[in-house]
Amino acid sequence: MYLLDKGTTQSHLSSQFLNLVYHRSLLQDFHNSEFKQLNEQLDKYYTKEAVAKECYDHLKLVLKKTGVELSNRLFIEPSAGSGAFLKQVKEECLGFDIAPAAPGVIRNDFLKQSIFDHLTDTHKDRKLIFIGNPPFGKKSNLAIDFINRGLEFSDIVAFIVPIQFRKWSAQSKINKDAKLLFDMSLAENSFELVGKDYNLRCCFQVWALGFEGQTDKRIAHKPSTSHPDFEIYQYNRTELAEKYFDFDWDFAVPRQGYQDYNRKELSKGSCERRLQWIFFKAKNKKTLKRLLAIDFVKLSKKNIGTPGFGKADVVAEYEEKYGNR
Repeated sequence: MYLLDKGTTQSHLSSQFLNLVYHRSLLQDFHNSEFKQLNEQLDKYYTKEAVAKECYDHLKLVLKKTGVELSNRLFIEPSAGSGAFLKQVKEECLGFDIAPAAPGVIRNDFLKQSIFDHLTDTHKDRKLIFIGNPPFGKKSNLAIDFINRGLEFSDIVAFIVPIQFRKWSAQSKINKDAKLLFDMSLAENSFELVGKDYNLRCCFQVWALGFEGQTDKRIAHKPSTSHPDFEIYQYNRTELAEKYFDFDWDFAVPRQGYQDYNRKELSKGSCERRLQWIFFKAKNKKTLKRLLAIDFVKLSKKNIGTPGFGKADVVAEYEEKYGNR
């Protein structure tokens, strides 16, 4: 799994990466400083094998529950990296990656090249199941592309994805006919970078086409960014949003960055303009008490890396606790 966006120098870095792998033993040089530097530049992080096993085991339970027969299936890991998932799959499987880091993984750019050129006639007769940890990209765009690409060739795609995939903004970009059959939280330290723990907030999701009668966990509608109990204003350090500092509001909390999300300010003079803020104006004292009791620290963890939240997150949290009124 890697986090580079399209349009970056990924191809250049990948060439250096592959050149190093070709000319040296991967296992002997894994901690070599040159290898480490290139790996960090590629933003390539690997799923821990225990985490891959947990995901695979839960996928098997989902497939069993939905009546999927595995004898005629071929598992594909399209961004195999070090092969964490390939080592867990008991059924026949193949791994692909733009920069393979494990024996047997086939070099392939999943979004641009066909994997079918590497399949035998027997493989081509089987239905595919995609599993793994795809690249994430900027605002999860590559993870979205990987899911949609997988759904072009299969009715089941099971991937580790950023925690943002629990938001409508990400789910709305997935194939409109797909159902979200399963969603599982993962520990933040589920990944490794050159042998050391790397923390990311992610979940494991199973997306599928068809499967009539199965519960769809997908968010069906765009979430509200307003609520009848209170007014909410968001300052994103833009000139247009400067006006909110002069509005009549009860309190403000930071909304993005590595901040103290327990912090609550009561006057504009206490709110640094270099930070992003959300301002609240309650309709009554009861609502104000409810708003002040919201766990903004928890809300800030809805992003994969940099903490933060938006108006929709606040409204959803409030409605979950207190309803629409």
